[in-house]
Amino acid sequence: MSNSRSNLLANNLVAMRRPSGQNRSKPAIEVLALQGWACDRYTDRAMIGAGLVAHEIAKRLGRSETRLGTPGAPADLGWRETIERSAPYLHGVARTLSASMADGALPVIAANRCAATIATIPVAMAQHPDACLVWIDAHGDYNTPDITETGYLGGMVISSLCGEWESGFGAGLTPDRVILVGMRDLDGAEEALLVSRGVTIIKSQRADNGRFVIDTERLAKAVSGRKVWLHVDCDVMDPKLFPAEYKIPNGLTPADLRTTLRAVVDHADLVGFELTEFEAPRNEDECAVAIGTLMAVIEPVLAAVEAA
Repeated sequence: MSNSRSNLLANNLVAMRRPSGQNRSKPAIEVLALQGWACDRYTDRAMIGAGLVAHEIAKRLGRSETRLGTPGAPADLGWRETIERSAPYLHGVARTLSASMADGALPVIAANRCAATIATIPVAMAQHPDACLVWIDAHGDYNTPDITETGYLGGMVISSLCGEWESGFGAGLTPDRVILVGMRDLDGAEEALLVSRGVTIIKSQRADNGRFVIDTERLAKAVSGRKVWLHVDCDVMDPKLFPAEYKIPNGLTPADLRTTLRAVVDHADLVGFELTEFEAPRNEDECAVAIGTLMAVIEPVLAAVEAA
């Protein structure tokens, strides 16, 4: 991705007016960087990227970030081996988040891989048992050990949260409280399972201008008045426009993802936010531009966190 294109993307995302403070008690904001190994098969750039993004989020919100785990060597392991290797770290993540949310905090999390959320979302559901999950991702992540084609834990997260199989970290979700947004890479058996379970699926669709966009009216209706734990995987964006390890074509533009996020936070009660899969470019200038673009994309969410 060239610097000129990246700068254009960042500049085209117009800064959003931040809401003024309100005279009421607000939840504490806890910014967490999850940097420990969790399904990092080929590079360490998402582990490093989680720390970089969390730092920028913390600065934007006027907080300090808490870093959990340290980047390690990548390893391509099956789901069982991944759980065994990452379990001590992820159980520590769950304990930290549980203590924070029990004290009333609203967590803002930057994590390396989607697999880390097998530790975060069960905690969130224990604190907010009526909340729904809005999962914005190029993938469905609803494979199970019985149907997975790859054995990759990151592609099996939501099914474990819905009790389709036992991860060892808990569940707490039901399929009717899962809203999948933006996916464009579903395995056949995975999609059949999603449909049979009644999961809400809002795929990206090609607009008249050729871009792939989300039906934000349908999304707003689906989340209206509900508590929402919001998850965003960076690969929902088009890899031609934003760095990604898993390069699935025909993704959203950064601006269209921002519009999608605004549709959620304008109509739902946000109880937590997590951002995953930021593959930090090795070139420092490109990395800085990508982070700037990402911060502009998630600004509606950060403004909603401040206003909560």
